[in-house]
Amino acid sequence: MVGLQNVIDLLLPAAPMELNRARTGHIVLTSVDFEFGHLYGGQVFSQSIIAAQSWLQLVNAQLQIHACHGLFLNAGNPIDPILFEVNPLGRGQTFQRLEVLAIQAEKLVFKCFLSAQLPEKAYIQHSAVMPKAAMAQDCITDYELKSKLLGTQCTQKLRPIDVRVATPEAFTKARDVQHKQGLWLRFRDAADVQPVSKLQRQALLAYASDYGFLGALFMPHAPELKIAPYFLTSLDHALWYYEDFDPCKWVYFESETPVADHGRGVVTGRFFQNSKLIAIAVQEGLLRRRE
Repeated sequence: MVGLQNVIDLLLPAAPMELNRARTGHIVLTSVDFEFGHLYGGQVFSQSIIAAQSWLQLVNAQLQIHACHGLFLNAGNPIDPILFEVNPLGRGQTFQRLEVLAIQAEKLVFKCFLSAQLPEKAYIQHSAVMPKAAMAQDCITDYELKSKLLGTQCTQKLRPIDVRVATPEAFTKARDVQHKQGLWLRFRDAADVQPVSKLQRQALLAYASDYGFLGALFMPHAPELKIAPYFLTSLDHALWYYEDFDPCKWVYFESETPVADHGRGVVTGRFFQNSKLIAIAVQEGLLRRRE
């Protein structure tokens, strides 16, 4: 079984960030296949955040990343290390924009645009309330649900995150587009890990945000479509941070899909922890029937 420490190891560079005279930074991070069989989008997304954070630590450590939008450009592999190039873009009085390029085997596989902000006192404050949901310990795992849908026992893959399904009806029945899917997420074996820095916690939430996200595209459709062969992959992924994240505790991930057409579909999501809204996510995916 793998857990939180395995993901933290992915986020630790073998050597510190290198900064050249043009203030462009370079850092190399490793890849690990937790039985995905491909380069997991959440890995390269979270590592891009680590690369940007490493650059900010050298230039202005007070700046904190609050938004990131990534574009998946080419299929990568889960074995080769990835070179991350950080390029500073526009700089205002309180905001710094960054571009991160992820290059693997001399191929650009991912591009991420990030925004960092100096701490600022709120002018106005409001936040959505966490929806009522069954507690994580009372929910079935996603593998138990999949076994039920397929009518056969599914082998659980090696992965660092435990997933519990709070809304199984979203998978077993066709729902309208207003319906929301609810998942509980938590890193495994977190109790054995030393305290995690805030910079790492941001990246860990980005890593977790790709789990089961695009699955919400199937909610409005018949159950047989959800188990038929299909090809599904991320086109882009955006994340906005508002509160801190504790990877050792359960986080509730509520998602919905406003539209799917032309082989593409959009899913929006909200993360809640300790009843507080901590982050917003949006992802568009490519969805095709697999013959």
